[in-house]
Amino acid sequence: MKPKTAIQKEIIEDSKLLPKVTEEQTKYALNKIHDKFVAVSYSKKHYCLECSHNWEQSVKETKIKKSCVCPSCNNKLKLTENPHHSQTAYYSIITTVNNKQVVRMFWSRKSHKKGSKFTHSLSEVIQHYITEDGKIHSILAPTNGFSGYYDSWTRGGELEFRTPSYTQQNQIKLSPWVTYPKTKVLPIIKRNGFKNSAHNIRPHHLLQSLIKNNRIESLFKLKQYSLVKSIIHEDFKVNEYWNEIKIAIKNDYKIKDLSDWKDYIDLLKLFNKDVKNAKYVCPKNLHKEHNKYVEKRQRIEDAQDFEKKKKSIKKEDIQYQIDKAKFLNLTIKGKGIEIKTLQSVQAFYEEGKELKHCVYSSNYHKRDNTLVLSATKNGAKLETIDIDLVNLKINQSRGKFNKKTKYNSTIMELVNNNMSQIQQIAS
Repeated sequence: MKPKTAIQKEIIEDSKLLPKVTEEQTKYALNKIHDKFVAVSYSKKHYCLECSHNWEQSVKETKIKKSCVCPSCNNKLKLTENPHHSQTAYYSIITTVNNKQVVRMFWSRKSHKKGSKFTHSLSEVIQHYITEDGKIHSILAPTNGFSGYYDSWTRGGELEFRTPSYTQQNQIKLSPWVTYPKTKVLPIIKRNGFKNSAHNIRPHHLLQSLIKNNRIESLFKLKQYSLVKSIIHEDFKVNEYWNEIKIAIKNDYKIKDLSDWKDYIDLLKLFNKDVKNAKYVCPKNLHKEHNKYVEKRQRIEDAQDFEKKKKSIKKEDIQYQIDKAKFLNLTIKGKGIEIKTLQSVQAFYEEGKELKHCVYSSNYHKRDNTLVLSATKNGAKLETIDIDLVNLKINQSRGKFNKKTKYNSTIMELVNNNMSQIQQIAS
């Protein structure tokens, strides 16, 4: 899309002023992102996928250690069963141009082939420009229109402004695996607490927030990085919980599970507890207190007139069926586990009642950009999975009393392996 506004035209010209990636920046991406591998054969042959050297060594010993050292290049190598494969990841460089903050995003790809030295390429795919008023303007490389994946970049394509779409929204929210440590930032961002590290927080949204949001600025200066990450990555409504957050910080309380803590604060307010009191806001055992109030609310709801509840469920289900219609046929199967979209608001009620958690009482069925799945084994409920449809990631997967079951890793793996299917349905 050709630039239309004055700022768009200015940014296109600014992009031409950015320097080429240096050898040092390229080496940093290669060394910090990508692993070094060795492939082995049954004939004791070892193949270094870094320098192409091959030698004989005990395969059994390598497989036990899952690593070895190449006698030629002296690199410590991880064992792989695939001698021909690629590693890909995002990499960012933070810099400035003409009083604009810039976050440059690169698609880093390292390819391995037995008998050859590895190859590495670094392709610039996004540039985020943050103006001094805190607005973000992004130019992107084209993607392969025939692919269902939003990160199937057409490498070498010219960066330009694009018409907003579901795919572009996800591209703009991409996070780098690694950020080059030598950064250059605007004075206002430096003043507001940024030094050299984004602390695994999406850098362009962090830098924007440090300009626009004084509460994120305060939290960042207090080194509450995990909380800042949750606010930015999960779109956590910090203003609604700011007083409770201040109490937690004042009492050196670390909010490790923000989702449960937020639900717990909501429950405290529901039962008119004193949320100005650190005794309530900073529980020693968050999960125990959270579950106690969930059960209390569940008992109250169960005691209510069920006919009235049925009318409410029936009414809410009309909107739920409209909102989630395209997901209702989604089924994921594997390893004896079946995962399906919760089919109705009544199903949310039954799920919460059986597993003793708040999927119904906290109105997950009303949440935009949220998909809730139920995992079962032989008909028995295991865990409830909450998926963020914007970032295409699992927010949480919890079983009875909000705890993870022994099947949690299997359930997470099944859902993540089918995330592209969910993306295709959502798009």
